[in-house]
Amino acid sequence: MKPLLLIFKKLYLVIALLICCSAIANAQTIKGNVSDSKTSDPLIGATVHIENAGVSFNAVVKLDGVYLFKNIPAGTYLLQVRYVGYKTSQQYTVEVPAGKTAILNVAMLDNQTALNEVAIIEHISRESDNTARADEKKMPTIP
Repeated sequence: MKPLLLIFKKLYLVIALLICCSAIANAQTIKGNVSDSKTSDPLIGATVHIENAGVSFNAVVKLDGVYLFKNIPAGTYLLQVRYVGYKTSQQYTVEVPAGKTAILNVAMLDNQTALNEVAIIEHISRESDNTARADEKKMPTIP
């Protein structure tokens, strides 16, 4: 009985190792940095979107300026980056071969808009106690 149990344990171990190896071999990754094109500062919180044949994934740029897509199917992806205050990046084509890592760094342009005129308007608050007291003082007295 013990030799049979030992054979099953070895067989189980071999199958587990094969599954792990096949999972590692099929692990494709896309990663890169997203930064400001002028200052090279990382754009923390930028959204990176990839799409391939109707399947899409999103990632957020972390504190170190890096985005990462793990365990995605091999293929060709369209990658685009969005960030508030910056122009949406062009669509990049990223090819991810089986078992490899594709690296794409993106430098984004800020979305500068020039203002012609700024108007500052002030309104008097009529909701405070002081304005109510001032209104009472201005009221004519009733005989």
